[in-house]
Amino acid sequence: MRRWCILAAAIVGLLAGSAPAQDRCPAASKAEARALALKAAKHLEERGPFEAFHDFMRAEGGFLDRDLYVFVVDFHGNMWANGAFPQFVGGNAMGALDTDGRLYIVEMLTLARERGEGWVEYLWLNPCSGAEMKKTTFFRRVGPFVVAVGAYVAAGQ
Repeated sequence: MRRWCILAAAIVGLLAGSAPAQDRCPAASKAEARALALKAAKHLEERGPFEAFHDFMRAEGGFLDRDLYVFVVDFHGNMWANGAFPQFVGGNAMGALDTDGRLYIVEMLTLARERGEGWVEYLWLNPCSGAEMKKTTFFRRVGPFVVAVGAYVAAGQ
């Protein structure tokens, strides 16, 4: 997973350009992240994985909004969809550590098994700015999958 983080940083850095992050991609709120995750979970329930995962991964699918994107893992940690980091699809995120050493995917999956939905916080790369930021992610279990969307928290919030 460390490789993912380094690769993501390089890709995001190249895409970020020189304009201020807020000009390219205004930050979304926790409430907006939760709403998009619930929309995505409903879409997965109604349309099934084949159509839903395709929609989560493309701009026209209705699930990419500013710095918000849907990602989906199963209970083995396999990544099925990731709207901002498609290179992670097909990989396993079970051992993913943030820079503070948190196994945030393990934490999310544990809570999803126990409660069905919830929140987890960790450090991750903002796809708009290329900067590592605190991210608070809402997730919901949908059958064998966990659908998640996180909002990036600015320093001091």
